[in-house]
Amino acid sequence: MILSCGVLKMNRVSTWKPAIKRLESGERERLKMGKSLLRKKQYDEALLEFNAVLAKNPASINGLLGAGLVCLKRGQFADSLIRFRQAKEIDPLQPKPYLLEGIALRRLGHLEESERAFNAVLALDPRSHRALTGLGEVALNQKRYGEALGHLRGALRYNPQWLPPRFLIAKANAEQEKFDEAIQELQAILAIDAGQSRAYIQMARLHAKASQHEKAADILASALTKIPADHLVAHLKIGLAANEMKLYPIAESAFRAILALQPNRQIVQLHWIEALVGGGQLDAAEEALKKLPLNKQTGALAHKLLGDVYYQRGHFRIAVEEYRATVLSVPALAEQLSALVDETDEAADEDWEGVADSYQPSLTHVVSDQTERLRETRARRRDPR
Repeated sequence: MILSCGVLKMNRVSTWKPAIKRLESGERERLKMGKSLLRKKQYDEALLEFNAVLAKNPASINGLLGAGLVCLKRGQFADSLIRFRQAKEIDPLQPKPYLLEGIALRRLGHLEESERAFNAVLALDPRSHRALTGLGEVALNQKRYGEALGHLRGALRYNPQWLPPRFLIAKANAEQEKFDEAIQELQAILAIDAGQSRAYIQMARLHAKASQHEKAADILASALTKIPADHLVAHLKIGLAANEMKLYPIAESAFRAILALQPNRQIVQLHWIEALVGGGQLDAAEEALKKLPLNKQTGALAHKLLGDVYYQRGHFRIAVEEYRATVLSVPALAEQLSALVDETDEAADEDWEGVADSYQPSLTHVVSDQTERLRETRARRRDPR
């Protein structure tokens, strides 16, 4: 009797099947479409798909995570955190909500909470290279270099080909002025993926910091030969970095490569002209500036660059007038304009060089700040709150 009961229990166990909720075909297709749009950075459209899923199934983990990822990509970290925590409450045993929660918390600067979230991932999945990388980045942000390197090397044990831990290891070494170790890690990245523009740029900066400018130029020149011509963003980043490091021939080559495919990109034209000015090709720069159609967004930069042309020629009074026009093009600079008018009105002929010299470098930063404000304005227009 006891045996028969035991068999009966075994039969019950062996025939039991868990109840698995299957996705409806419509929900599955919307999730698939949302993920595809997210990868393409079409955030508005992706969010519509995820919200449509949640409207029919508020407990959809994938819908919540997808909507949260859209917020995360847009920089809406607090909003993303709400979605990730909702997903975590629905299924406390799934690691991904904790992982994304940790990333959002780190972006918000809540490092201790972020660390707890990444540790929660490891409690569920001890081999999570992403959670180990997250812990490494938190420790690095707190300058706990030894601990950071331990976590990051642990991540590489589980996924040696994954690049984020290697970039962070290079950063940790660079911050400790262990430049040789940092460069070795960046070289390891390029051995895995020779098209990583970020690795070339960081390596070049390390050499430039050590006053090895020829080596820095060689690295960026090598990058331009190895990165496909249609990778325009990579060329733009290399060109901007080269201008920053005053490696003007490299910058000119990078911007020319972009303009060969997209000749009407005005902001790229201005950066190319900046490289011409920096490299002393003043006639070519002036001719290019005169051909450039101006608008509110590019006018300030154009006047700034024309001022630089006259500055390098020694025509300081005309340079100051162009810098003055730069300020007039940027309403936010009213206070600087007032100071500039006062100085120029009081300047004697022999003082113009000093006036131009004082405003020439500062306006570079001013225009850079204005460009950043324009980017933020565009982002707000795309993402009305």
